[in-house]
Amino acid sequence: MKALDVLGNERVIIKRAFISVHDKTHLAAFAAFLSKRGIELFATEGTASFLRENSVAVRPANELTGFSELLSGKVKSLSPRLHAGILFSRANEDECEEIAGESVLPVDMVVVNFYPFQEVAETASIADAMSMIDIGGPAALRGAAKNFRWVIAVPEPAAYELVMKDVSQADPSGGEKGTSVNLELSLKLAARTFEITSSYEDAIASYLGGLLECSRGQRVRERSASTGFPDAFSMTLSKTLSLRYGENPHQSAGLYSTSHGGDSSYGRKLHGKELSFNNLLDLDAAACACRDLEGPSCVIVKHRSPCGASRCEDLLEAYRLARDCDPLSAFGGVIAVSRLLTQPVASDMAKLFLEVVGAPSFEPGAIEVLSEKKNIRIVELSPGSLEERKIPRILMRSGLGAILLQEEDSLAESPSDWQLVSKTCATADGRDELFFLWRVARHVLSNAIVIGRGNRTLGIGSGQTSRVDAVEVALLKARRAGHDTNGAWLASDGFFPFRDSIDLAAKAGIRGVVQPGGSIRDQECIRAVDEHGMSMYLTGRRCFKH
Repeated sequence: MKALDVLGNERVIIKRAFISVHDKTHLAAFAAFLSKRGIELFATEGTASFLRENSVAVRPANELTGFSELLSGKVKSLSPRLHAGILFSRANEDECEEIAGESVLPVDMVVVNFYPFQEVAETASIADAMSMIDIGGPAALRGAAKNFRWVIAVPEPAAYELVMKDVSQADPSGGEKGTSVNLELSLKLAARTFEITSSYEDAIASYLGGLLECSRGQRVRERSASTGFPDAFSMTLSKTLSLRYGENPHQSAGLYSTSHGGDSSYGRKLHGKELSFNNLLDLDAAACACRDLEGPSCVIVKHRSPCGASRCEDLLEAYRLARDCDPLSAFGGVIAVSRLLTQPVASDMAKLFLEVVGAPSFEPGAIEVLSEKKNIRIVELSPGSLEERKIPRILMRSGLGAILLQEEDSLAESPSDWQLVSKTCATADGRDELFFLWRVARHVLSNAIVIGRGNRTLGIGSGQTSRVDAVEVALLKARRAGHDTNGAWLASDGFFPFRDSIDLAAKAGIRGVVQPGGSIRDQECIRAVDEHGMSMYLTGRRCFKH
């Protein structure tokens, strides 16, 4: 039977509320509203003091619990009397008689939010983090949610307005009808309660699991694929954005995040029509590539793969170099820059049809210029989008009726770790340019070949089913855009299975290559670069992006 068929228009009568909150945002106004409606308020010491300071009448929680707070406040609401007052069924005569016989006060509303464990755990000491694990609050709130037919759970400040609006609509005058809340809203708040408690416990489990790894001497950056993930994995996500559609207009989609409220995880849209599923995937790809390039940089993405990238102290020049790598593909692309977007850069961008422009911040003039195009999405990227990641993100995909998890390929690298296998050695500047291209290749869909020079790309081959095809595509795109590849460099995300790619690159004037190595024909490829007088470096690790 569907829940709504059962609920009807029934309401939950509220006569007494228990309040114990850490986040006191809007609490005074909410408590005053309840008090004016004749609801008797009971609160733990800290919350009661706050309410009295705001002229709200409140009684001490020990009148419900039967004891004063213990262990410096560690034990406030863990009480059979309080939980009995929350959990008993008002429709069960035996339970009602038992409650009356024990002189237990019924509790019809529980207003609780928790210590901010998620906010402090990453930076606090272990002892301080443990002190932020709330026990009594979740227990009382879960009890109310379990008994939602008779008790209202209010798990966060965002719920206050919902309750006040519902109460006021039912009885605008606040007269003799008594205060009540719609049963459907009580069910909604109960569901939200278990979402919050689940997310809270997931965060604690993750933190404790991290302590266990540290105690075993396993650094996050060194953990292997076989031991790096827990035997069980769970998480609670909240929808932060409704999307226009998924990969295609007939597919619905939404953005979900571990954060609650505020700006969405990707940042904040300042202008333009709604974002689509594809927009967000492309924006994430562009922002991640910008982050890896370091310094003032610009990356243009089309269909999840960069079609132009550049790093330059002059951001306007960086944009132009990225755009001119493949102007045809840049049309309708998604752009991310790693610095404040100024009006001159925005004016140049406005000449090209773009889907999304993302930046950490914008000059007012830049927003004004771009906003003249009503459909372009202007996105202020979240602070974490462009910051170096000390701990890799966990990437998640669905497949085979299950969930695939992996660490993001974001580990720090250096050309000093590479192995020179050719007779010819690149200059220091040449190695830097190869390193730039290698970092771009990490963000290009495999098979990936990136050709460029001077901290800019000239041609990118992506998503091909053979490596030599990727080389041909990269060279084709470079020629089509009018670029001279003579003296340029080449990065490959995987090894060369045959020397044909090396011969093709040499014919185009490529003077050096960086690739992972590991092919059974590595020596054949090394002989090829030596024959052509090229240099070759092996990274020892591939960077596929599927």
